Amino acid sequence: MRAARWYGRGDVRICDVPEPQVIPGHVKIEVKWCGICGSDVAEYLKGPMFMPAGVHPVTGCAPPITVGHEFSGVIVELGDDVSNFAVGDRVVVDPYAICGECFWCRRKEGGSLCERLNIIGFFSDGGFAKYVVVPAKQVYRIGDLSFDVAALTQLTVLGVHITRSAMLKADETALIIGAGPIGLANLQAAKNIGAKVIIAELSEARRRVAREFKADMVLDPRKDDIAEAVLNETEGRGADVALECVGNESTMRTCFELTRKGGSIVAIGFSEALFPTKVNDLIKTKRKVIGTLGYGDEFGATVELLQKTEHTAREMITARIQLEDIVDKGYEELVEHKDKHIKILVKPE
Repeated sequence: MRAARWYGRGDVRICDVPEPQVIPGHVKIEVKWCGICGSDVAEYLKGPMFMPAGVHPVTGCAPPITVGHEFSGVIVELGDDVSNFAVGDRVVVDPYAICGECFWCRRKEGGSLCERLNIIGFFSDGGFAKYVVVPAKQVYRIGDLSFDVAALTQLTVLGVHITRSAMLKADETALIIGAGPIGLANLQAAKNIGAKVIIAELSEARRRVAREFKADMVLDPRKDDIAEAVLNETEGRGADVALECVGNESTMRTCFELTRKGGSIVAIGFSEALFPTKVNDLIKTKRKVIGTLGYGDEFGATVELLQKTEHTAREMITARIQLEDIVDKGYEELVEHKDKHIKILVKPE
């Protein structure tokens, strides 16, 4: 079968590889759609980051590795000891395969903190191939949810987790800076719980999708006064929660300036910048700073959210391509025209 394999920085190849064989406790899935994530592009440009430089200590895999961790499909074969699924089940896969036994997993804080984590598509072969074999415990049924929208689950769960971590409540106001994939996932999750959402985004294409997702206010930082808009909307207090999804020092400063006393600032976008505030300012204002990566046990709830919002969620899909075109029309397209896209899906036939 054909698969997209990561060999190293700037080196993703479409190769012929053996079809994977199912093993006990696992299922074999025929992949229908798999999304290109920002982390996939980061590995292409700057890797290895998550990708192992050599043999991974948990999985035993080493490059080349089949990439792709945002995928849906149909179960075509069951391994021994798998009794809770059937051939033909329509499913999506949670790529964060935690051990369930380490300190973090016992505290229900596994996810990216798990000491024996396997991220499918980074530490072991993923979904940019016709078939993939994964642990059955990572699989969720999707019912009648379409395969393309189901492939957005791993993106959307990030928003569900972040809004829960920030303890955002109904009728509170969230400021989201950056309406890329993760910013829009947060918008979707925040609206689902009844919060008011203000979006600030440079790209008109992304602002359009934010409006489709029913953002209460959508701002263009080049034209609109974000501070004035947020303060007017919140009676001068500032947002209850500010989500920085860009990874920029100036936008992080904006989040600090426009979050109310006692509110929360969530750092989502990767950045080497220092926090633009003094410790005394945090103490006096009782603001909280939250760092977040990955998610917890929200995957099943996210499938249910997408079942309710399928029509609007599909707006995040900006292109569909074939596996053979993944480098030119996928990776390179996202490098050259990032602002045009939210999610490119790949059909690995």
